[in-house]
Amino acid sequence: MESSAMKWGLTVAVILLAWLLSVLLRSATRRLGRRRDFSRARIFQTAVVINSACVVLSLLTIGILWGLNGSGLMVFATSLMALLGVALFASWSMLSNTTAAIILFFSAPYRVGDRIRLLDGDNTVTGTIAGNTITGGGQGIMVHATGSSNVVDMAIRGNTIDGGTGNAISAGITGGWAGAYYNAFYADIAGNTIINNDGTGIQLYNSYSAYNNLAVDIRANTIDNN
Repeated sequence: MESSAMKWGLTVAVILLAWLLSVLLRSATRRLGRRRDFSRARIFQTAVVINSACVVLSLLTIGILWGLNGSGLMVFATSLMALLGVALFASWSMLSNTTAAIILFFSAPYRVGDRIRLLDGDNTVTGTIAGNTITGGGQGIMVHATGSSNVVDMAIRGNTIDGGTGNAISAGITGGWAGAYYNAFYADIAGNTIINNDGTGIQLYNSYSAYNNLAVDIRANTIDNN
């Protein structure tokens, strides 16, 4: 009799602790979601998963209190897996997506709407072309990204280009016959002087390419007698 009363008391205590833990975790989830400006649907879904996990843990604990031993649990789990094996395999993607959603909710380095800059070490070119004097010849300064998955971040500043028959400054993405895809090209073209050039002063390219990001800032350049 005393043993049964103790089990009922522990059962009530487990239920109360599970309820309190669920309330605290759901409250923390809501506060975190509002602080990070998550949608109400996303906050609700995360709270439901947390509440379900608390229910499952409390049921397992209560089962252990009432004499559910390891062998019984193993038989139950084996039978359940045999019955739901096909459905579990079919829903594996859903389970992995749920796990990923919980992880990203609490430790998301970025969210929808943020700008992300990807740098690939082997295909990244950064630098500055500045203070040069180029006279005569064909092309002046040419910075192109060819191929795919390249990151180019260049500054072309304070150069003097006198003469020439081609483009004085040429920048951008050119794919050629193979095309150029998934490139990121950033250029700052400022304070350059272009005189006596028979071609184009500043020429930008984005040819034979797709899925690229091209951003060029052109300012305070002087082009005379072009």
